Amino acid sequence: MRKTKFSDEDLIKCLKSYIQENNEIPTIKQFQKYNKQVGISICNRIGWNIAIMRAGFEPKNIQVKPYKEFYKADINTVLEMTKEVIDKFLLKHDRLPKAREFEKLDMPYFRFYYEKFNCTYTEFLIDILGYNEEFLSSSSR
Repeated sequence: MRKTKFSDEDLIKCLKSYIQENNEIPTIKQFQKYNKQVGISICNRIGWNIAIMRAGFEPKNIQVKPYKEFYKADINTVLEMTKEVIDKFLLKHDRLPKAREFEKLDMPYFRFYYEKFNCTYTEFLIDILGYNEEFLSSSSR
């Protein structure tokens, strides 16, 4: 059996269509009964609650920080917003936040970024956001 490749946009459209047709926000299990392949792809590539928010709806049992603007925005906007928050931390503390401090900042948990970029915390700060290693404290590596 050949697998069909869906874009993130296709996955969101399928989810949105289901919600509009059934007039309810499904659980993962409910949606996978409707379309298992798309349901699995949404969970693996986007994340269930993030996909529901991108489709323009509120998740039933949200288990992510309530920073909807991050989850609905395109990735470049997300990176700009993230850099703004980290820049404020850098100005205040003269160093980049440690991984555990990052989780307490006013933005999504690092898992959100890990799912997008598949990199370590340090790689994210240096390679993706472009910060200099000199701003890393020894315990954030």
